[in-house]
Formats: sequence, C-alpha cells, structure tokens
Amino acid sequence: MTANLEVRLRVLTVDDAAWIVSTDAETTTAWAAPVGFERRQLARELAAGDWASTDRWGWAIMVDGTPVGFVIVTGMASGDGAIQIRLRTSQRGRGVGRQVLRKLADHHFADDPGLERLVGITHERNLAMQRAFNAAGFRMEAIHRDASTDALGAPAATWGYALTRRDWELRRHHMDDQGYDLHGLSFTVDEVLDGPTVGSRDLTFSFLQDGARVTASFQSHLVSDGELAGIMHDDVLLYHYVQTFDPDMDSRLIVGRGRLRVQRLADQRLQIINEWTDDDGRAGRAVLVQDPEPVSGATDWIPGPAAAVVTGAPSARARAADPDEQGPDPALEDSAPKAS
Repeated sequence: MTANLEVRLRVLTVDDAAWIVSTDAETTTAWAAPVGFERRQLARELAAGDWASTDRWGWAIMVDGTPVGFVIVTGMASGDGAIQIRLRTSQRGRGVGRQVLRKLADHHFADDPGLERLVGITHERNLAMQRAFNAAGFRMEAIHRDASTDALGAPAATWGYALTRRDWELRRHHMDDQGYDLHGLSFTVDEVLDGPTVGSRDLTFSFLQDGARVTASFQSHLVSDGELAGIMHDDVLLYHYVQTFDPDMDSRLIVGRGRLRVQRLADQRLQIINEWTDDDGRAGRAVLVQDPEPVSGATDWIPGPAAAVVTGAPSARARAADPDEQGPDPALEDSAPKAS
C-alpha cells in the first residue's frame, strides 16, 4: 500500500556512488543481473554530470526521506528511454515500484519533447514488477523467448513493456486507481452457491492481466485445459471460457461465458463471485478466494545493459541546482538525505 508512503526521486550526485554500487550488488538475483557499476568510474561520471544528460539520467529513490534504491533511464536520445529499477528488499510489496514509474513518466515526458516511449523488460517470473508495470499504465508489447534463465539455469522468457507519450498524455499511468489488478494472483473455489458441484469444488484459477484485458487458466481433478478471457471494468470482469470436462473418462469440450465480481475481504485478500453459463444451458455461481501469495526472491527490477561510459562536459541540467530545472513534478527533489 502507498497511502502513507512519501515516494520521491532525487537527482544522483557523486556522493551516491558507493551506496549505488552496494545496492546493485545486494539486489542481484537469479532474475536480476547486476547493472555492473564500478564505484570510481561511476563517481567520475556523476561528477561530470553524465547521469543527468539528454541521453541518460539517474535518480535516487527516496521513501520517507531515506534512499531505498535507484533508477536509471538510458537511450533517451533515440526516443525510447530504457528504464532499470533496483529496489532494496525491505521495500517489496509496498507499491514503491509503481510510484517510481509514474514519477519517471511525469518528469521525462514533460522534460523531453523528443521522448516517445519509456520501455522496460522483466523476467517472466517477476510478478511484482509485472504488476508495477500494469499499475503504472505500461503495456506488454513483446515476449522474448529464451532471453534469460531461471534459478536453475534453464531457459526463460523476458517480457517487454512500454508506456508511450500518448498513454501519458491520456493519463493511462493512473487509470488503475479505480479498479483491481488480478495479475499473478491465484484463486481457489471456496463455496459453490448454485449449480453443479462435480468438478467445481477444487477448481483453481491463475490470472494474468494487461490493462483491462484479463486471462486465466483453471483446472480441477475433472476439468483440464480451462481458459477464460475478458475485459475488466472497475470490479467486474465479463468473460468467455472454454474447458475440457472429463468425468468417467468421457472427455468433452464445454464453452460458455460468465461474470466475475471482485471485492476485498477484511484480511485484504480478494474474493471473487463467479457467475457462469455454458452453451448447453447449465449455470452456476461460486465464491473464489485468493490464495496466499508465495514469498518471492525477486526484487523490483528491469534488466538492461550495463551503464556505458559517457565523456564530455557536464550538461546544463547537471550543473543547475534550481529545482525548476528538474521538471514540473514537485515530488522530484534535487537534495535529500543520502546514504553513507
């Protein structure tokens, strides 16, 4: 939750080099390769203003006045700014990632008329970062097969996301504030209220969501290959589905449609009321309850190339200490407490 958090971005300075390097190392996981900073080289680049230029920018992520990570944006001169976020473990699950992405969009699109898109890549297993992208209006544009590895070294995919200038102008990076995000969540049928119970009581659902578009796979001991897809509006998902039903080894295909209504329980888990019909005239209604979320070893991250060395004189923006030079977002600071 972000209600009580003060999340700000501060321009990086030479004094930040040591903790940036240590944070990069601390947050490296099987899903997050290190950015690859070297402290002395980074300090020289920061002193020269290379991380506040027209092509790349570095920010300290501040939560309640304390630095908890960093974010860099590179390649902006091409029109596509590539984002890399590294957030300390203690900040997981607090909604910091989505706040950072929104603030980056508000600053860089306003500050740079030539910037057309902000882009990022995340591991297929990094649900926390995928949910942050969704909440900040980024949409999945590509799946890069075998572009990474999992914890055991087996090939794994990465997912590419982007927020366009038009998305930002339409404020799509704030549109999730009125609805629910089911991405990466799983649910199990808790109670069958109406209709057939055979094959229903142990049904489990696993959801993916990209904006308002929602898909889910579902199965039980009698149901296999279940897939649904639909559009979420506020707390309601209207969907179509297909499944294979296999009682007594008599497999048959069932097609239908339904309506999910999402609400939050007192313990903050989500509950779904699922009303469905099929093309053979059957109908039912069941209660689904969110399963406990597994503890993940991932951090909020977006992998990308190691920082390139940029030489030259400091930019005008790097030399300026006036907050007005940082763009229109008052949440962006040019000074704040730094880590030692």
